[in-house]
Amino acid sequence: MARSVDYLSNAYHVYYIDGTEMQDEFDWDDFMSNLKSLLTNTLPSLDECENWDGRETKIFLENSFCEAGVSEYCGLVSVSFRWHQNAEYQTEPLFENWFDKMQPKIDEIMKTNFSSLNKIGTFSNGESLYEQAS
Repeated sequence: MARSVDYLSNAYHVYYIDGTEMQDEFDWDDFMSNLKSLLTNTLPSLDECENWDGRETKIFLENSFCEAGVSEYCGLVSVSFRWHQNAEYQTEPLFENWFDKMQPKIDEIMKTNFSSLNKIGTFSNGESLYEQAS
C-alpha cells in the first residue's frame, strides 16, 4: 500500500490501521466509537476530548500528561500518542514512562481489533509504504 496519513506532531508512537480491510464500508463514526471504547476500557485514565493538532489530526483522548490523536486518509488511519502539549509542567518524562508501561496493552488492542500496518518507508514526495503487521 502506498499512501500517506497525518499524525500528531511530536508523536512518540504511531499505529497505522488499514480501514479498507474492515467489513463492509469504512464507517468513521463506528470506528471512532469502537476505538474510544477499547482504549478507555483498557486505559481508564484517558478521558474523551475534542481538540485538533493542525488541520488533519483530531486529539480524541487525553489525561494529564498524554494526548491520543487520530487521522484518516483514503482508508488509512493513524492513531498516535504524545506527551500533553498544553500541560502547565513538563510532562514528557511522565508520558514516556506511562506509555512504555501501557504499550503492550495498546499493542494488543491494535493487533486484536484492527488490521494493523507497519510503515516501511517514505518517498521524497511524502507518500509512504506500508505492509501488514505480523
